[in-house]
Amino acid sequence: MSLSVRIRVASNLSLRMHTQTRSTENYLKAIYRLSGLDFGGLPDGELPYAVGTNDLAVELQTKASSVTDMLLKLAERGYVDYVPYQGAVLTPSGVYLAYQVVRRHRLWEYFLAHRLGFSANEIHDLAEEMEHVRSLALTDRLAEFLGEPQWDPHGDPIPAADGQMPAMKRESLWDVIASGDQPGDPPKAKYSLCGLGSRDPDLIKGLQSLGMRIGSSLQPVNCSQSPEEIYELLVSGIKQVCVQSAMAKQIWVVRKFPFGKVIELE
Repeated sequence: MSLSVRIRVASNLSLRMHTQTRSTENYLKAIYRLSGLDFGGLPDGELPYAVGTNDLAVELQTKASSVTDMLLKLAERGYVDYVPYQGAVLTPSGVYLAYQVVRRHRLWEYFLAHRLGFSANEIHDLAEEMEHVRSLALTDRLAEFLGEPQWDPHGDPIPAADGQMPAMKRESLWDVIASGDQPGDPPKAKYSLCGLGSRDPDLIKGLQSLGMRIGSSLQPVNCSQSPEEIYELLVSGIKQVCVQSAMAKQIWVVRKFPFGKVIELE
């Protein structure tokens, strides 16, 4: 979002930001992530993914019917464009509010980890509470105090005040697997699913059937040297699934760096 657009949107939302509920902010943040706007932003010319009610229900751990009701409310407020059975996409106003929540959350995670010494498994829940403090002055002062960090302790990019993010290196899952230290050995790093090489409905349905969606954590656990073999992945640290190489070539990922690691990406 350009600076001029940000200023115009900010002037329209300066009062409304303080009346947002936690539920509204949580929905906007989830749509922001699932639409592909996170992970360094979408490549030039690529449109956000429409986020369906089922994916949102899984992300927010609620009922699909409750999601539908909230999306209708968000559409009335001008935060999303929502088409039943097709999904929701954030409007410019929705994007602005969403990245502000993401920015606050990740700055607080950085503060908690690097200034107060909280561990990796503690900072997320604490930041979930603190992200709803909606002071732009406090957020900007916090960022300045921390030295304008670009990455949170989990390796996720921190949006700047104007919504811009540091670039992240996108690779196909197939390329990631092929780059193992030894032929046939999977990389030990974790990755986040950040996009798809095709918007083919069958590909999307196939991923959904495996419990995979934008933002899912992926870790290869058993990969064959043969490019035609099936690859085993651990999804979100819980579910083990198998994908064929043809699907792996259509899955775009970014690397998830270990907690505390200094991140240097271009």
